[in-house]
Amino acid sequence: MPPPSNAAPSDEFDDFDDALAGFRRDYAAQLPGKLDAIRTQLAECLAHPEDGTALTDLTRLLHKLAGSAGTFGFEALGQQAKSAELSCVALQDLAPRTGADLAGVARAIAALGGPD
Repeated sequence: MPPPSNAAPSDEFDDFDDALAGFRRDYAAQLPGKLDAIRTQLAECLAHPEDGTALTDLTRLLHKLAGSAGTFGFEALGQQAKSAELSCVALQDLAPRTGADLAGVARAIAALGGPD
């Protein structure tokens, strides 16, 4: 068991707040890449709407963004990603699926902003 800290409680909170702010900055720096990956996967889905694997991969990317965005303080982005994810889920069992069926997903992804 580690020895008790001699730091004042407010110092520990400051350290935690600083660390959290650093994690948030790091996450914000990764967001453009995450959004690019989602847009690239959407393009794959639009090019091959019948491909269930492409839609599953898009759903997974949106799910990860929906969960992580809120964790790092980007609640609105997380909610937007969740909405897009649910749009994908609604299409999973649709067959045959066409590009027109993906229009709602495309709009939801277009609405994804960056850091809020």
